[in-house]
Parts: sequence; C-alpha cells; structure tokens
Amino acid sequence: MFDDGVRALYELELDSVSFQALEVLHPGLNPHRIDSGYALAIHNEGALHGSNHLFEMDIFFNCAHQLDQEPVFCLLFIDRYHMVYSTSKMRILFAIFFILAPILSSCATHLENPYPSQTTDPSLGQNKLSPLLKASKARWAHRDKLESLMAFIDSQKLILKSPSRREKDFVLMARAYFLLGEYFSESTDRKIENFAESANWSEMALLQNNEFARAKNGAHPENALTMLRRMNMESLYWHAAALSKWADLRGVGTALKYRNRIQNMMERVNQLRPDYFYGGAHRFFGSYFGHLPGMNEDDLALSRKHFESALRAGPEFFGNHVSFAQIYGKKIDDTALIKKHLELAARGDAGRLPDFAPEQMLEQSRARKLLKGETP
Repeated sequence: MFDDGVRALYELELDSVSFQALEVLHPGLNPHRIDSGYALAIHNEGALHGSNHLFEMDIFFNCAHQLDQEPVFCLLFIDRYHMVYSTSKMRILFAIFFILAPILSSCATHLENPYPSQTTDPSLGQNKLSPLLKASKARWAHRDKLESLMAFIDSQKLILKSPSRREKDFVLMARAYFLLGEYFSESTDRKIENFAESANWSEMALLQNNEFARAKNGAHPENALTMLRRMNMESLYWHAAALSKWADLRGVGTALKYRNRIQNMMERVNQLRPDYFYGGAHRFFGSYFGHLPGMNEDDLALSRKHFESALRAGPEFFGNHVSFAQIYGKKIDDTALIKKHLELAARGDAGRLPDFAPEQMLEQSRARKLLKGETP
C-alpha cells in the first residue's frame, strides 16, 4: 500500500491505551519538523472493537489521497475502546496524518495561468463584438445543456480577445468552465482541466482591478486581497471556488499548499458580500468544516452554522439544500435531514430564481439522483 519510501512499520498494540506510531520515513527527513496537518484517513469506530488484526479492519490508509507517490511521516493514534483526543486544531479521530511541509512543497502542483500574456485583437471592434455578445447571451441562458455551454465558451473566447472586454466577461468564462468541471466532466483529468481553466479565467477577472494586479505582482502579494472591493467579490468567489476544486483533485500536497490562500479569499468574500451566490462563501465553509475528518463537535457546529447561514441567504437555492444534505447530513448520518433537503431540491420550482435557473436545474437533477441512490 505504501511506496518504496517505507522504512519502518511498527506493530500496533491495540490492547494498550497508549500512543502508537506508524512511521513512513523519508531519507534525510527530520521527524521533529512536523508541520500542522489534518487527519486524512478515517475508520469506523466499531472496527476497533473485537478484532486483534489491524489489517483485517480495512484500516483506511490510502496514504493521503494520492500524495504523488511521495513518502510521508504518519502518526497513528489508537485507543482500543475510545478515542485519544487532542486539540481540535489537530483534528484527531482514530488517525492523525501529519504532513511535513518540506515534502508537501516538493510534491504539490503549482497552477500556471497562461492568459495574462494573451494579446487582444484590435479588429474586434464594436461592430463585430455586438453580435458575439448577443450570441453568447443566448447560449448562456441554456448553460444547463452541454451543447449550449460549449458554444458559449467558443463565442466567449472571441469576446475576451476584444480590447473592450470587461471583468464580468472573464467571470462568465470562469463560471462556464466551473459548470463543465462540476456537472459535465466524467473523468478526474477532465475535471482538473476544467477547474484549472475556471481558476485562470477568474484570476484574469481579478487582474482587471489595477490595484490588485500591482499588489499581486509587487513586493507584498499577501496584501493584494485588501485591494479588492465589493464589486470584485464575484470574481474572487469563483477564483477561490475553482482553485479549491482543482487543488483537491490534484492531491493532498496541492490542497494543503493552497488551503490558506483559498480560505483567506473566501473570508474576504464573506466579509464584503456574504449573500453572493445565495450564501456561496457560507456554503463553502459549511462544506469545508463538514469534510474535515472525524466527528469533532466544534467542526460539526461550524459546518451546520455556515450551512444554515447559506440557507438563510438562499432558502430557495437548491445547491444549499443538496450540499447541506450530502455533506453535513451524511456526516452525522441523519437520514431525515438528508431526505428533507434533497426532496426540497428535487420538488422545487427551478424558475423561481431566474438568474440561476440553469444551475437550479442541474442541482435538481443531482438531488433526484441522490434520492434514487444513484451517483450524481
């Protein structure tokens, strides 16, 4: 299960209520340089009872969700009859996976944006741009259909070469690729590709703010977010959302590399425009805390709090109900909550939110599949 970097495997004594360790040592690695990390492996508590054979318990280790085949340093905390809890920061539940910063830096993928160097086409004046904008608008209205979505992308590519391009034109392109990744991509590779495109185009939208662009490329890029205003939050939301999806699919190393950046962006959205996309930033944080390993009460409370804030911002937005059911409801194994919110989405009127009717129809389709036990 582990790669050639495995140097030592210590047998776990499950009869003792003590701290045990499973080490996968990297040559030259100082085991004391442990950076903060998250539990990346979960196992049902019941499996720890009545069995003396660790590896007959299907004890979880898909070694950090494809950490690019890099060896990592793992600490496994097990108590035969109850959890050995630590601080909530360390997210301990049956297993703690500490990821070392040096290893993550070496194996994480960096997202390169090719579009800042893209030149505009001066021949795309208003006389050529107007029919393109009209065509794109018509196609965008039917973005829940793959054919229309792809046609929109084709026309939008030309619009974005125009000297008259605007921030919202980049945002629409980012949203189009996000839809492709979220609803129409079957393979992981295609999802990664489409979410990368979404992240890149939304970054281009942000770069239309000159103060942000100067700060991002200057001596203190960490201050760039403070240059963004409420009018830029749509761009920032889609950039953070797409970057999060892309990083998660690229593996744990990449996800942890971008984690703080993504959280800071979503916190900025929550600060300046918490109602955008029917509580989109709250929905993000509800999902984030709901996906953390284990059953930590603080994490679950934060997950529910953010989901409820999203539901208040958009009680008729199906995405809020589906995410609440699929992430929080599933996490706490509340079948009544899951059924209630999936049925609200499955039976609702998608036309009540006309600006996002296509997204409503896509989420409604997802809810109906989940109710039937199908993979959405």
